Amino acid sequence: INLYLKGFEESGGNSPSISEVGTKFMGKFLSNIGYMFVVFIGIVLLAFMAVIPVVGILFFTFGSWYILIFLSLLFPFNTIEDNPFLHSFNRMFYLIRNRWWYTFGLVIILMVIYYFFSSVIVLVVNLVFGLGAINFLDTKAGMSMMTKKYFLVSGLSSIVTQIFFLIIHIGIGIHYFSLREEKDGSGLEDRLDQLGS
Repeated sequence: INLYLKGFEESGGNSPSISEVGTKFMGKFLSNIGYMFVVFIGIVLLAFMAVIPVVGILFFTFGSWYILIFLSLLFPFNTIEDNPFLHSFNRMFYLIRNRWWYTFGLVIILMVIYYFFSSVIVLVVNLVFGLGAINFLDTKAGMSMMTKKYFLVSGLSSIVTQIFFLIIHIGIGIHYFSLREEKDGSGLEDRLDQLGS
């Protein structure tokens, strides 16, 4: 999603092709894996702080939420801006500074929307197969056929619920551009430059 947004911005508002996005994918994939490794090590170190009885648990609970809100925008910073490693972290803290609560609310709202849609899909699948399982007159062959269908539909519903996870990525990407415009005014400068030429 972030590579698509980057291609959309670079092409001046034209939709990039799948091949254009695909060519940029591998380089960003490896760097995002590196960022995930560093974040994982940071979370493990933060978890070790929870070993200290009361203060550590409070620091782990509130500190991890505080940092995770910042980290929600790490991948758009890395993918769209092509910044070096430490500069992405500095930029992330710069753009979210004074907008943490707004970002926190946005992430919570996006998670609630995702949870609602995925819960509806899982509920429908479970109701259909739950009502089918109530029929006790099926033979064992019929029950094994029901099990195969359940696993197939359950797998497909998991894929569909992951498609709804795109809502979170799109919302975070739009929020990134909003923060960048608010702090840097880059889009306004580009439009003013186009007026002058």
